[in-house]
Amino acid sequence: MRTYNNYQCVWTTSKSVEYHHCDRNFDCDGCEFDRRMREKLSRDRDRERGDVVSKAIAALESERFETFYKYLPNGLFAKPLFGNAFYIGVSPTARHTLDNVTSVRVPNKGKDVGAGETLFRLEGEWGSAAVLAPIDCRLVDAADEDKSPDLSKWIGLLETDKSVERLALDADGFDRERAAAKEFLSAYAVEEVDLPTTTMFDGGELATFLYQVVGAQNYLRFLEERFGGKTI
Repeated sequence: MRTYNNYQCVWTTSKSVEYHHCDRNFDCDGCEFDRRMREKLSRDRDRERGDVVSKAIAALESERFETFYKYLPNGLFAKPLFGNAFYIGVSPTARHTLDNVTSVRVPNKGKDVGAGETLFRLEGEWGSAAVLAPIDCRLVDAADEDKSPDLSKWIGLLETDKSVERLALDADGFDRERAAAKEFLSAYAVEEVDLPTTTMFDGGELATFLYQVVGAQNYLRFLEERFGGKTI
């Protein structure tokens, strides 16, 4: 026996409209209402997509080089404390290309970490990205964080017997990193947004995060380049 829900339009069941009764036996491809709704979805996606990318680019452009801090390779950012001890975190330029990070994992807390080995790991709905140590060091004061960690705060305390000065970016290096991130994002600000391939049974959602605009695989490749580059 068919129920009320069996006759509801997929745009109703997806909560895109309050009510629309399907009288075409779910032949969405030949439905005028479906066509109009898909066109509206495309416009909404274009607008949302543009907002996501433009906000990230604006945030990147707002960042300024601060001489007190040490901007390190692999998307890292350090604040000198004493001797060779530093607070360590994600650099502002890298942070503005990260979103929807759900947790931070510190697998080697208190252990010696060699250059090129995992210092900590960022996880999100887009996947997981290892942030590699650009220098031999120890992360002595850090903990795993769940529930959308605040990446504007320090990840932990880093100690090293190596010279951080040799690695630190100058103002020109800072500008090059920022420009590279802007170039990557700008490429996605102008591309067309693909519609669902057939009907609303395929699902689909408006882009609210960068990885949704860029695509998870492209996003992970970008993060791999950002967090796993130069080492010594």
